[in-house]
Amino acid sequence: MRKLGRNALKPENALVPGRTCLNVCDSEIISPDVVRHCEATPGIEVTDLDQLKDFLRADASVFPDNKQTFNHVLVDEDMVGIWATYEGAQMRKMGPFPPSEKFSPASVPWI
Repeated sequence: MRKLGRNALKPENALVPGRTCLNVCDSEIISPDVVRHCEATPGIEVTDLDQLKDFLRADASVFPDNKQTFNHVLVDEDMVGIWATYEGAQMRKMGPFPPSEKFSPASVPWI
């Protein structure tokens, strides 16, 4: 995970429209044994890079125009904390929520 702190903020790895995390999620950026921790989605288990990519594909199908901006990144040993802005319009059903088709930004902490 230490690789994320060194490489994720390089301009060529920016998450901008048309360039999703799937374009840059490889062993140079994220460890193959990455584990995703999220209290908001306890039923979704991510314990490796392939599962993370599957999760990101599913997320992109709901928010196809999503943009994630890493505002702050903190690396400590094998843990990474990120304060990010996530923006996009929900274009498909997400759990019990119907598509809003409204653009919405949200500040999110990731650890």
